Amino acid sequence: MSEVLDKKAVKAAVREVMDELSITYAHGAGVFLDSVMNSMADVANAFDRFYTNNLAKDRPEAAVAFLELRIRSARTAVKIVSSKIEELEKLQSQINRHLRSSMGRTKRRRAK
Repeated sequence: MSEVLDKKAVKAAVREVMDELSITYAHGAGVFLDSVMNSMADVANAFDRFYTNNLAKDRPEAAVAFLELRIRSARTAVKIVSSKIEELEKLQSQINRHLRSSMGRTKRRRAK
């Protein structure tokens, strides 16, 4: 027969379930975002390649101005992506520092 859980045990069990759900959700969301971003990039790249190549063959004079704009756009995209990478790495670093700090506090508490 199962024993009756006290209030602390129930809270701990609920907290553990919520933590596990949060981790599963975060992982699933990350995988989904990665898949979406890769798919969007593939589609955009294929269309860009198709359009640019056809424009260069059919209307080379128009392709010159278009390519200048595409190069400028690509450089801007690189800046945006580089900035996003820096932002994410900074956040990752902050989280890692927080986790290391929390681990240190936990070890000190256990040592007492």
